[in-house]
Amino acid sequence: MRAVEVIVKQPGLTLPKVMVLIGGPDWPTSVTTGILRCSLAEMLLGTLPVIFLVTPCILAGAFTLKASEPGAWSTVSTITLSAATTLQGCAMMLAGYYIQSVVSERYEELSQSRPEHKLLEEDAKRQEIANEE
Repeated sequence: MRAVEVIVKQPGLTLPKVMVLIGGPDWPTSVTTGILRCSLAEMLLGTLPVIFLVTPCILAGAFTLKASEPGAWSTVSTITLSAATTLQGCAMMLAGYYIQSVVSERYEELSQSRPEHKLLEEDAKRQEIANEE
């Protein structure tokens, strides 16, 4: 999640930010941007390219309904479903690529303990000691 934080807090609309917004899991990504107090306008604008992922899904559904009718609808349905699946997969893989890239480049920084987590870490150590006894 820290790598996603680094990406979505970058100023402006970068390709990694847009790919995380449209290729990442919807709810966790949206909640994370809210918790991080990212610019709502920027997040909405960065999410707009999702139309390129949603449109093939809508067309695939529409053509699937028509597939029982005579004509090439069955073939068109299969093609649009394949395109939708491919685009969704590519978006997810690109989001994963950019997240992994940040993790690789900033591993030391991302693995450091944060001051706000100190109490939780102390509590975890106390629990560990208590469990050993």
